[in-house]
Amino acid sequence: MLTLKNEIDEPYCIVSLIADANAVFIEWHDATKTSQVEIAASKIQEIVEQNNSEEIISDFRKCKKFDQDANEFLNTTFYPELSTSGVNRHAIIFSEEVFKRIMKKSFCRFYSGYFEVEVFKGFSDALNWLQKKYVKSAS
Repeated sequence: MLTLKNEIDEPYCIVSLIADANAVFIEWHDATKTSQVEIAASKIQEIVEQNNSEEIISDFRKCKKFDQDANEFLNTTFYPELSTSGVNRHAIIFSEEVFKRIMKKSFCRFYSGYFEVEVFKGFSDALNWLQKKYVKSAS
């Protein structure tokens, strides 16, 4: 049975520790201010370090938009910094409509210098991949 322990519960993101897997689950919601994303990122970094988590799941299915500065911060600062905190695997979940718009190979290649990364359409597949129960990622 999966045990989730909520660590952060804000309108723009919910962060839980998946105790059974020692992974961090980040469910992003709409953020209208870069400062909100930066505050959440700082707290997430602390949770990762306190729990020696090596794996994260970032779920963007409920996120319709971030401002451009927030996106840039996530891609060029936050996620790369997580890799220096010991995170080595990152499962990313996108909604169907967003998934259709991104180029999966380019997206994964962008993050590949930081950690092993795969993109999924659902939580179960993402968690199975992290737990090395290899499943085919969304294509």
